[in-house]
Formats: sequence, C-alpha cells, structure tokens
Amino acid sequence: MSRKPRRAYTTEETLRALLAAEDGACPKPFGSVWPIAMCYANTYHVGMSSLGFQTLVRRLNARPDAAAERVFWNETHPDLLGAGGRRPHLSSDGDAAGSWPTHPPLSVENQRPLGDFPVVAFSVAFEMDYLHVVDILERSGLSPWASRRGPKDPLIIVGGAAVTMNRLPLYDFVDVIVHGDGEEAMDAVVEALNAHGSKKSALRDALSRIPGFEVTEPSDRSELSALPKATRISHADRLLGFPTHSGILTPHTEFANRALIEISRGCPYKCEFCILGYMPYKYHHRSAEEIERQARLFQGRTDRIGLVASAVGVHKEIEEICDRLLRLGMNISFSSLRVEDVKPRMIDALLQSGQNTLTIAPEAGNERLRIRMRKRLTDEKIRQFTHDTVSRGMRNLKLYYMIGLNGETDDDVRSIASFTRELHHVQVDASRSHGRLGHLALNVGVFVPKPGTPQRAGGFVGVREARRRMKLLQRELKSIPNLKVHFSNPHLAAAQAILSCGDRRASEYLYWAWQNARGNWPMANREFAHLLEEVSGPTSVDNWGNMSAKELIGHVL
Repeated sequence: MSRKPRRAYTTEETLRALLAAEDGACPKPFGSVWPIAMCYANTYHVGMSSLGFQTLVRRLNARPDAAAERVFWNETHPDLLGAGGRRPHLSSDGDAAGSWPTHPPLSVENQRPLGDFPVVAFSVAFEMDYLHVVDILERSGLSPWASRRGPKDPLIIVGGAAVTMNRLPLYDFVDVIVHGDGEEAMDAVVEALNAHGSKKSALRDALSRIPGFEVTEPSDRSELSALPKATRISHADRLLGFPTHSGILTPHTEFANRALIEISRGCPYKCEFCILGYMPYKYHHRSAEEIERQARLFQGRTDRIGLVASAVGVHKEIEEICDRLLRLGMNISFSSLRVEDVKPRMIDALLQSGQNTLTIAPEAGNERLRIRMRKRLTDEKIRQFTHDTVSRGMRNLKLYYMIGLNGETDDDVRSIASFTRELHHVQVDASRSHGRLGHLALNVGVFVPKPGTPQRAGGFVGVREARRRMKLLQRELKSIPNLKVHFSNPHLAAAQAILSCGDRRASEYLYWAWQNARGNWPMANREFAHLLEEVSGPTSVDNWGNMSAKELIGHVL
C-alpha cells in the first residue's frame, strides 16, 4: 500500500495556521501604524521559546503607534510537525538535507515581505544564527552588505545576547547595532520614526545620538576590531518597570503552551568560562509578589509556568515563589539549576508539577578543575544532591560536561567517566527507596572561549584535539550501564569560536559559508583555517594544571 504524498503548503498557509494556533497574538492591519519586522534568526520553534524576543514583540504591540510583525528564518506547517509540535532540528553540523528554506521570508501576522517594512530588527541569541541573518536578507532580495543597500531599503537593526558579546562578525551587514537590554531600545526606534519618518539617513542620525545604539560605518576591514567600546543598556536595576513574561502561547514550540516569567536579571557568579558573570550588569531579582502577579495574568490560559533566570535557585525567595505558584494551581519548571543553590522545596515543586528529569551541569569531572573555573562545587556536594533528589522521586538525570577547558589533562577527561560512574551508583542506590530506576544521560560539549572571560586567554582547543579527547572519553564510558551519551560536533564548536572571538573578517567567513557551504561548517573552517588558528590557543597544561584543589581555592577564590 503506497503512502499518500504529503501536501505542499504555501508559506502563507503555513503562517496563517501557526497564527491560528496561537493564544495572545493580536495582529494589527498592515500600515495602520508603524510596522516593524521583528526577525528571530532561527526557526519559529526556537524563536517562540525565547522570552527576550517575546517581550520585545509584546512591548511593541502594546504601543498605539507601532506593530511588531514576527519573521523567522524558517517555519513548518503544524500538520507536518512531529509529536509534541516540534520542528525537525538541524544536524550537529548545522545543516540537514532540505532544512534550508528557499522561499522569501514573510511576516507571521500579515504575511508581508521584509521590503515592505521601514525597519527590520533582528534578535540574535546564538552566534551560529549569524549565518541565518545573511540568509534571511538574501532571500528577501536585500543585499546582506550594508554598503550595497540603497536609501529606500529598510533600516536593518540587530541586537541580542550574541551581538552584545561580539558584534564584529555582523558589523558590515547591518545599519544599527543595539547593545544590551532591548526593551527601551525599540521604543526609541518608534519615537525616531514618529519624529523623522521612514527616511533611513534621518533614522540613522537620530539613533546615533542615543546611548546603547551604534550606527555602523562602512570602512576598510583592515581595521578589524579597532572599533570604540560601545555603551550598553541595562535595565537590571529597574526591573519592575519592565515586566518580562510571555505574550503569546503556542503548542508549536519547545515550551508548548508554557508561560515564561523572568525572575531575575544578571548573574551573581563569576565562572571563568561563562560570559554572563562578566557582563557589566548587576544582579537584580523580582519579588515573589511580583512573580505571582505576572503568573495570575495566565490563569485561564495555561497552568504551566517556566521560571527564567541565569541561576533560579539563588533567588532569595525561590521557595516562596514555588509555594505561591503551586497554590495558584500552576505546574512549574526552571530554566537552569545550580546544584549549590537548589533547595528541597524546589525539587518537591518540580515533582508536584509532573517533572521526572533533572538537568545539572558539573562542567568538569573533578572539583580541582571546577574550582579553577571559579565554580565552587565539590564532588561530595554533587553526590549528595543526586542521592537526595533521586530519593525524593526524581527518576532521570542529565549531566552537562565540557572538554577542552584550559589546563585540562587526559586525567581530567577520564575523571568525567569515573565521576559519572560514581553518580550512576548513587542513582541506583537512591532508586531502591521507590523501586524505579530511571536513565542517566550525558551531554558532552566542546568548550568555546568567550570574549571578556578569563578562559578566553587560553583559546580554543582545536578540532583534532577535541576529537582525540572525545575518543578517550568514549572508551572510558563504555563500562557504564544504562547511560545515554551525546557529544557535540567539534567543527560546530570551531565555527562558534570564530564567531565568538573573531574580528570583522568573520563577515567574509559567514558570507562564504552562505554562498558555498550553506551551513557546512567543516568546509568553511578549512577555507578559513587562518581565522580558526587565531582564536585557538595552546592546549598544553600551564602551571595551574599542577595545583591541588586546596591551592586553587586560595589562588582563584
């Protein structure tokens, strides 16, 4: 019996079906107010999981003089989505057969092309999405190069976490860069439209005078990274003026019909590998009362709430927040957990909400290496945490590790396997109390240096060395039963390293990848081996590699 061929949906049909499935979308007639194309440089599935993107769209649409129309790099008709409404993801190489769209991107709300908008604003959270920015512009009939676009083309603005970290790879593709928090930034864009109309030169001039905005200037790329330090916008000290929660619920996303609420901004920690602790933002949190007030907005729409923060457990009122939301009948999930901050009430709240998998990040297989990275997390603390959570009923555990950290030795790599084996024994022992043994999953990433962090000095480990360490770890892990293991792709990590730490020449890398490789990062990395070499540092152990944990505590902390 032959299968009935799948129907081919037009882009317009796909967007209308996605819009019809949403709760909270309020399209405005196109042209009735200033239309701004809000582009998320990834799929609908990923973009609608972004709290930052949702917040910007919601704030713009709350204005009487503006309308945000969402545009995504790609979208899939709901009838073609798999179980749970998930769109097929790209492979670990950043590409997959048939995954790259060919149609001109259109807005979700009114199915309009980018050329119809006076302003096109990109939100870019991940370095690998830089390539999608190039692709969206090309498919829209707009030159990716800012110097080749005309005065009648839209003003192209870009912002987001990745851009704030390193805007140089995108500098020559855009007209304006927003640094830092974007809530008030988009308000400023609308005010500029009200004052000057849609004339691009007038908009550029107006925005150039506002702190946090950087107007790009075409110039010889031999200047590379010789650009002035940009002023960054931060609202961390004024969180109450910027309620940050979902505006639109949809079943076709990672957090299907789950409302997301930000409970804090910034990070109080200084882990040497993570850029969050080195951003010029102070840590601030919202009160339990404010979180409950935002959660009540979703009563009758959903009973699923996701609490978002760099470290949820460090919030001083996290247990009260859990109690308040559970009393409202909400099911709770957390965006991230640090073992040292987790309270028993948080685990109970997850279990009451039907969660049976907990994700933690030891990062390294031994405490000496963790301490060196300023992560104050001992092996004993992780073992005790694993025993306590599994005993309480949390069946499954997922562990995140990194290889390629500066000063890492082969013994450090082997310690990932030995420590995971210990945690497996702890899990088995703790499961006896309820007679259900869950699974243990391991996710091993390749460390990518980030600018402005101490670990940046050592550079990227290199593709060949990363593969060698992965093979070493694979051999050590074979003896652990009931273990699921996923290794990230070293070529993808190498590309991310170029885009995280590279200068303006990375724009040529991106454009070449779009023209010739369409996301085939191994090919692009070979073509631009000189850029990869520049962001790769020594992989041998320095003097810190021989220090004991006790010595490191005094030296680093």
